[in-house]
Amino acid sequence: MLEVRGSIPLGSTKTTAMVSRALRALVTIALVLTARVADAAPRLSWSAPPGCPLAERVREAYRELSDGAANDTSVGASAAVRADGDRFALHLELSSDSGSSTLDLAAARCETLADVVALQMALAADAARVVAMPVATRGPFSRRVPMARLGIAGAAGVSVGPLPGAALGLRVLARLSLPFLGIEAGAGYLFPRSAHYGAPHEGVGADLDLTFGALRACSPRGEERVTLDVCAGANMGSLRATGSGLAPSFTTRQLWSAFTLSPGVTAALTPEIALHGEIEASLAVTRPEVHARNLDTLFVAERAGVSCWLGASASF
Repeated sequence: MLEVRGSIPLGSTKTTAMVSRALRALVTIALVLTARVADAAPRLSWSAPPGCPLAERVREAYRELSDGAANDTSVGASAAVRADGDRFALHLELSSDSGSSTLDLAAARCETLADVVALQMALAADAARVVAMPVATRGPFSRRVPMARLGIAGAAGVSVGPLPGAALGLRVLARLSLPFLGIEAGAGYLFPRSAHYGAPHEGVGADLDLTFGALRACSPRGEERVTLDVCAGANMGSLRATGSGLAPSFTTRQLWSAFTLSPGVTAALTPEIALHGEIEASLAVTRPEVHARNLDTLFVAERAGVSCWLGASASF
C-alpha cells in the first residue's frame, strides 16, 4: 500500500501570514459585535463619588430588572450622585419614548441610589414598550363583546306560504349572544287571511291565522357597525281556521312546523340599539289541510315559504 503524507511548515512565511490575517479577522468581528451590543444598551451617564458603584454595576442591575428590554435604546438616563454630609444625594434625569422625568432623592448608602437608578430605567423601558404596542382603533359603534350578552328584538313583516296569499305578521325574539354563537327564541303571529270556495259555494270559506314559536342558532355578531349574519332553526305553531258562510260556524286548530334558514343584516345605531332585516326561507314539515264540513279541501299550507322581517333590537 502506498501512503502519501504532507505537511506545511509552521514557520513558513505564508503560513504565518495566513494565521495573522485570520486572527485579525476574528478580533475585528469580536470588536464589531461588542460595539453593537454596547450601542444597543440604554444610554447611561453615571457620576458618583469614589467608593460608589461603577456605571457597569448600574447597567448590570438594570439588565436583571428589565426582563427583555435590556437592549432598549429608547431609554436614556443621566444620574449624578454627590456626598451630602453623611448621606448621598441623587439627581436623575430620565428620557424615553413615553416622555421624560426627573427625580431627586437622598439615601444613607450610595448602593441604594444605584439600585434606584436601575429600577427607574427598567420602569421607563417597560413604559416605552407599552407605548410602542399597536393599539387597535375602534369606531364609535364598536364595543368589546362580553362573554355573554342578552338582547331582545321586535320585527314586523310579511309571510308567504303558511297562510293564503301574503300575510302580515309580528315577531318578538330574545337573544343570548356568545362569542362563538347566538341563540334566539321567541314567538310570532301572522294576521288572518281568508280562503273561499268557488262556485257553487262562493260564500263558504274560512279565516286562517297562525301563532308560532321560533328557536334557532345564529352566527355571532361582530363589533362592526354593519354585520351580516345567518340563522338556522325551526318554527312550530298552531294554524287556526274559523269557518264562514256555514251555520253553525266551525273552528279548527292544526299543527304547522317548518325548518328555517334566515340570512340577515344588522346595522348598529348605538352600541346597544340596532336595526335588523332578514329574509327567512322555510320548508314545512307538517302542512295543515283545511276543510269546510264535507266539502273538498279549502286550503293546504305550502311546502316552501318565505318571510321578510324588519325591526329593531336592544342589547343589555
